[in-house]
Amino acid sequence: MNDYIHRISDSESRRIQRFLYLLAAGVVGFAILSIVAIATADTWLRLLSVEREHRFVQPYIDLVNDRFLDPADPDIQAYVEELALEIRSHMTDVPALTISIRVIEDDTVNAFTTLGGHIYVADGLLEALHSENSLSMVLAHEIAHAINRDPLLSTGRGLLLAMALASLSGGTVDASAAGDVASQLMLNSFDREQEQRADLMALAALHSRYGHVGGATDLFRVLSDMQDSEPAALEDLEMLSTHPELARRIEYLHADAAARGWTEQSVTPYPDRIAEKIRTP
Repeated sequence: MNDYIHRISDSESRRIQRFLYLLAAGVVGFAILSIVAIATADTWLRLLSVEREHRFVQPYIDLVNDRFLDPADPDIQAYVEELALEIRSHMTDVPALTISIRVIEDDTVNAFTTLGGHIYVADGLLEALHSENSLSMVLAHEIAHAINRDPLLSTGRGLLLAMALASLSGGTVDASAAGDVASQLMLNSFDREQEQRADLMALAALHSRYGHVGGATDLFRVLSDMQDSEPAALEDLEMLSTHPELARRIEYLHADAAARGWTEQSVTPYPDRIAEKIRTP
């Protein structure tokens, strides 16, 4: 029995070539569209409504809150929430954005903002700062990130890139990758321009609230001292992890205050009831 050998005719060969050309053109076109989408993400991501952003992230927020984070003392929670609302009232051009403050039990000197206007504050931050003014500066900085929608822009670019690469490679997102995406939704890193804009917005709010800018740079000084004695303590704070960055932020805050004629005066300590509840080492 003779083996059958299929010989491709000239017409079949031309059809296959056309198919391959179209496939290649489609892949190239998708790659170009993906690059353009990522490059212009800041512009069109802002078109996403605040309400849709909040609905999208809320299941992740609920999961993390319920399973991984321990709430701080209720009195400390209420105090920080009230202070955040007060400092927010002194910020200009604030959109209709719901800000949610959650104070957690954590020794780290840290606060961060994620999608949907959710702001987390470690109670170790309160212990390290010692004054209402310096805490207000940090809260105003995080609120500024939410106002500017920095978490959406930061996370959105990363997610778009991951989706584009997965599509181009023909791969699928496994459980591990899905977990990485969830992590991106909760924790963001901001670029220097975003950080500086938030710093300067916070400085203006601090002056509006207290009539001076005392305590504005306390966090950076604390982090600098920590890096000298405990460098490992700053490993997860990318934008605050080097002396030049900390020094630069202190420098431009002092320069902006000086240009506006804003002075530093005595800071306001925490209320006695709060100071008594802040955990000591």
